[in-house]
Amino acid sequence: MTDLLNDFFLSPSGGGRLQAVSFALFLTLKDIWGIYDEVYSESVTAPDTQAGRSADIDCTKDGETVMAVEVKDRTVTLELLEDKISTSRLNEVKELLFLIRSSQLVDSDDVMNRGRKEFGSGLNVYMVDFAEFIKSALVLIGEKGRNRFLINIGHSLEQLRVDFVDRKEWAELLSKY
Repeated sequence: MTDLLNDFFLSPSGGGRLQAVSFALFLTLKDIWGIYDEVYSESVTAPDTQAGRSADIDCTKDGETVMAVEVKDRTVTLELLEDKISTSRLNEVKELLFLIRSSQLVDSDDVMNRGRKEFGSGLNVYMVDFAEFIKSALVLIGEKGRNRFLINIGHSLEQLRVDFVDRKEWAELLSKY
């Protein structure tokens, strides 16, 4: 399945494909394990704060965002991290996950140090390589979860209004695997 995803990410999409796949994964975690009541996301072009979200993907439990997920297909900068820390604090989020699909996760040690500093003040910031995260998640969710994940990717591409070209390529790739 990781080969399928890697093939899907070959074409540039302005982050839409990565966000849809990440959204699908968190929907699957909700479906399989019930750890979230709801998982929210909007089009990759929709500003998070104007949409009432803390990040690209918000996972809620009992009406509160328990996990905010920022999806990036580029290196995380200190400026971006500071912005997401501020937004998370305003929304009383305690878990902030950056899923990063880039050859360099962060642009400097300052970014990692700033993220670590937040742990002491009650905001847990994680900066994780997307490929490693997805491999582990696919193992943990099992066969039933992987099947659900594939279905959720299709739904996520539609719900987030990802370009037709991207949705068509997803369908074509599925038929090849």
